[in-house]
Amino acid sequence: MARISPISRWNSFERRMKKNFNQKQKKLYMIFIFLAKFALLSLPLHFLLWLNFDARPVQEFVAHAVNQMLSLSGIASVQNGATLAVQTVSGPLLVEIIKDCVGWKSMLALFGLIFATPKIAMRKRIIGLLVGAPAIFLLNLVRIWSTIYITAIKGYSFWEITHTFLWQEGLMLAVLGVWWVWMKRYAVAHFN
Repeated sequence: MARISPISRWNSFERRMKKNFNQKQKKLYMIFIFLAKFALLSLPLHFLLWLNFDARPVQEFVAHAVNQMLSLSGIASVQNGATLAVQTVSGPLLVEIIKDCVGWKSMLALFGLIFATPKIAMRKRIIGLLVGAPAIFLLNLVRIWSTIYITAIKGYSFWEITHTFLWQEGLMLAVLGVWWVWMKRYAVAHFN
């Protein structure tokens, strides 16, 4: 006698259950499954936070990249490890690229969004990550560079505006935007 896999059992159960749903209930069920998967896929984030992993090499790489970007834009800066020193119109500015500045949480969020989206082939998910993660990483470099650049030419008072209000929320919107573009390309046909 052939054994039925747990996934096959779940799919069978799900089909029988959804037969009794109206259209609104089916959409709500899909949203529930998406949110449950997304919550489950956030566990690696919590595990990595608990581990307190060392991201120093990545921090220094990001600092080096931003240092080069500042140099190309005419702002003199000095890098020491993961710290950048910049002269602003308000005086000297020291910026330490901490672990949370490298964009790893944003990339992990993109991973969670892509893999929580139902009914997409694995190849399309991997394409989403291979294109989306570098896009988020590059946008994060622009975020750091622009925050330092604006502060250098406008003064300290612009740090909080660009760092906290513009870019922290802006990076979240960028993650959602990359996911949305990926969804439009690969997933929309499955939901109509």
